[in-house]
Amino acid sequence: MPDIQVRHPEVAMVMDTEPAAAIDARKRAFDMAASDELLVAGMHMQFPGFSYITRDENGYRLIPESWAFTV
Repeated sequence: MPDIQVRHPEVAMVMDTEPAAAIDARKRAFDMAASDELLVAGMHMQFPGFSYITRDENGYRLIPESWAFTV
């Protein structure tokens, strides 16, 4: 759930079979993506499905990659 967990990586979901490990992994992945300015992809992200993760005063946020339709 990117709209929730990117802003609040400490939020666990029922699918997290080991919530503490999932939270730790999420925080490490978000920190790496923000530090290295990585383009991330995910099927639960808003269109176009590619974003950058940045840090802000509340934690993290998604910056969607620009989309340009070409023929």
